[in-house]
Amino acid sequence: MKVIRLADTEIVKFGPDAVYQLILGDDEGTTPIRTGIQTSAPGYVAPVHSHPYMEVLHILDGVAEAWMDGAEDDKVRLEKGDTIALPPNIPHSFRVVGDQPLRLLGTHASPKRIEATSRSRASYWPRRRSLQRRERTSAGRRVRPFLERDEHYWGTPPDDETAIGELERMRRSGIRFVIFAWPAFWWLDH
Repeated sequence: MKVIRLADTEIVKFGPDAVYQLILGDDEGTTPIRTGIQTSAPGYVAPVHSHPYMEVLHILDGVAEAWMDGAEDDKVRLEKGDTIALPPNIPHSFRVVGDQPLRLLGTHASPKRIEATSRSRASYWPRRRSLQRRERTSAGRRVRPFLERDEHYWGTPPDDETAIGELERMRRSGIRFVIFAWPAFWWLDH
C-alpha cells in the first residue's frame, strides 16, 4: 500500500486565487479516479465549467455556494463536512462565501481531469448541441476547442509534446488563428 502525504504533494496555482494539491492521479491516467485538495481565497469564484463524468466536492474547511449554470437563483450552501455530487455534462460553478479560505476535496470519476469551460466558447456539452450549430464568429469563422476530438473539448494537454502536436495538426487542417480566452491563460505560462 502506498501512503500519500499531503505535505509531500506539489502545490500548483489553480487560477488567480486558488491552489491545488493532487493526491491521487497522474497525467498518464493510470488511476481510475483523480482526487485532490483545492484551497481558494475569500472572493474566489470558479469559472462555469463541466466535466464528462461525475465530480464530487467535499468541504473540508470554509463555506461555499454552488449552482448549476442558468440556475443561479437556486444556489446550494456548502459548509464543513458537506458533500455534493455534480452530474456529468452539467455546467456548474461555486464561490467562496465569507472571509475564510475554502478547502475542498475534489474527486473526478475519471483517470484524467477533463474540463469544459462555457466562457471559452470553445467547448459544448451534449445537452446543448444547438449551440454547436450556431457558434460562428462575426466573420463567419468556425470556433474549435483545443484539445479537441470530433470538435468536442478533450481537456488540457498533458505535456508540451501533445500541445505542439495538436497545434500542428490543427494548422495542417487549415486553422490559421489561435485565440486564448481568459480561462486558458495557463497556456501562456508554458
